[in-house]
Amino acid sequence: MIGTIPKDAAMSTKSQAVPWHYDVNMELVMDTFMAGIVMLNTVAMGLSNDIARGSSLWVILDLFFVICFFIEIVFKINLNGFKGFFCGEMRTWNLFDFVVFVMATLEVGVSIINLLQGIPAHKTSLSMVRIVRMCRITRLVRLIRFSLFKDLLMMINGMIGGMRTLFWSMILIVLPLYAVAVLLRDSVGTNKNFDSLDNAMFTVFRCFVSGDCSDSDGRPIVVSLIKESGTLYGIGYCIISLLMTFGLFNVIIALYVENTVAAAKHNDILQRRLRLQDQSRLTMKARELVRLFYQESLKLDPSTQLGRGSGNSNVKIEDIDKETLDSMRITQAMFDIIIHEQSIQELLDDLDIQPEDRVNLFEILDADGSGSLALEELIVGIIKLRGESRRSDVIAINLQVRELQVAVHTLEARILESIEASYHKHHTHHEHHAYHQQWPIEPELDGMLHANAAAPK
Repeated sequence: MIGTIPKDAAMSTKSQAVPWHYDVNMELVMDTFMAGIVMLNTVAMGLSNDIARGSSLWVILDLFFVICFFIEIVFKINLNGFKGFFCGEMRTWNLFDFVVFVMATLEVGVSIINLLQGIPAHKTSLSMVRIVRMCRITRLVRLIRFSLFKDLLMMINGMIGGMRTLFWSMILIVLPLYAVAVLLRDSVGTNKNFDSLDNAMFTVFRCFVSGDCSDSDGRPIVVSLIKESGTLYGIGYCIISLLMTFGLFNVIIALYVENTVAAAKHNDILQRRLRLQDQSRLTMKARELVRLFYQESLKLDPSTQLGRGSGNSNVKIEDIDKETLDSMRITQAMFDIIIHEQSIQELLDDLDIQPEDRVNLFEILDADGSGSLALEELIVGIIKLRGESRRSDVIAINLQVRELQVAVHTLEARILESIEASYHKHHTHHEHHAYHQQWPIEPELDGMLHANAAAPK
């Protein structure tokens, strides 16, 4: 019999979380295809500004891209329903796609009207249309959802997380620069580079931050300042440069890098925690795992074809009888072959099963040592393996072992009491002495009996 979690996750053919016609790979294929379309659209938008600018061919190509966007939205609405599309797990991305589609349709519509009126597309007076056109590039943001761009996403999250540190770093840099600018404005205000506070501030910024310390004629400002006002300004320039370069800048860079890395790791941990808490996602992945194991077992052992639809090599979970799944057993030889399939490995990645936990996975899941796995053992075991080990896991095991120790000690005491009671009931002292002579009792057992009898009740 399948347990509660596997039954809900794998056996139910009427799950509310996953539509009856849902295929876990369909949406992934569509997203991959549309990622290519978005990239082509972005390239075409750039080339249309230099090659045959204003040609009607570019408008036709834009119309093709809009049709592709429309097909994508219709496909996802048909796949998930209106409620699933606008209120489901991916509602933020779906709404983003829908808004971009509407804006792209508006832009292409205006371009077609201008084309029919004989107005070239690049000469349109509607600047808003060009802004809308650039909004279509924002669909590239969706590419960061793919595992290929995982490192890019981590860098973006780290950069966003380090914005607060960057802001205070700017304040820390501006304050000493402002003090130096005020000092130079008061002391050498006759110099054209320091004749006003804003000009002095900009000059100081160029000298100590950007490294461009020259005037409009290309002459070094510091050298000119030393010749005009004395060596003291050169010494001050050297001291401030050392403090800014080797002191302040290094501290800022160290703090910014540390906070950026911490923010990226925190976001990664948060995303993993959300995945582990997402029960609908777990249900979908568990159902897909059961389907893949059943499908691969059919290829290795056709005798498992017990239910309806078993003759199909690409079965759906809805087409498999519950009795078939309950009676299905996976041997270690079958498991070792199936677990190395690419589709299984990708699914284990989605379930956050660490690669090091997949070594000797069959021995881990086969808790009863029967040499084969039922689907209940498979699904429950894999669900327990999700994520990294936590302190709570260690404490739970420690408490279970302690409880087991108490149970063993209690059982030992009861067995000894039972042996002692049976011993005194069926033998008298004389018979006991004779029994000792004929059948000596082991010294350990005799000692245990006397110790238990002497122990206070």
